[in-house]
Amino acid sequence: STIFMERLLDMVFCLCLMGFVFFYKGDLFVLQFDFKGNIYNLNILLKSFSIFSIALVIVLVAFSVLLYFKFEILYGLLNKIIFFLPAKAKDKILKFTISFKDGLSILHDIKKIFYALFLTVIIWSVYILIYYFILKMYIPQIGIWEPIVLFIVATAVVAALPTPGYLGGF
Repeated sequence: STIFMERLLDMVFCLCLMGFVFFYKGDLFVLQFDFKGNIYNLNILLKSFSIFSIALVIVLVAFSVLLYFKFEILYGLLNKIIFFLPAKAKDKILKFTISFKDGLSILHDIKKIFYALFLTVIIWSVYILIYYFILKMYIPQIGIWEPIVLFIVATAVVAALPTPGYLGGF
C-alpha cells in the first residue's frame, strides 16, 4: 500500500512536470513534420497532452481522496459492479481495494502528505540534476530544460516497458 502511494506521487510529479514542460517549453521539440504532403504542427498536440496530464492528475488525486474518505460508498459501488465475477476473483478485488485504502492512510495527516511531497520533489530534483551535470560535461552550453525533457522521456520509457500491456510501473 505504501509502495502504491510512492508510485502515485511519482506519477503525479511526472505528469505535472510533463504538462509544465510541454505547455511552456514545447519549442524545445521539432514541432512540424511533413506526412504525405501535409504539414502537421505538434505544438498543439503537446499543449493538449499537457492539459490532459494535469487533468489526469486532478482526477487521480480526487479519486484517491474520495476513496479514502468515502470508502464505504465506493466499496459498495464496486461490489455491485463486480457482482458477476466468481467469488474468488471478487474477494481478491475487494481485498485489494481494502489494501489500497490502507495505503491512502497518509491522507489523514496533512504533515505526512507534505513530507511525502517534499521528499518526492527532492528525489526527482536530484535525478534531474544528475542528468544536467552529466550532459553539461559533454555539452557545456546546455540549459536546464533539455535534461528535464530527457529525464521525462527516460522515465516514461523505463516505466512503461517492464509491465504487460505497456501500462508501466505507475
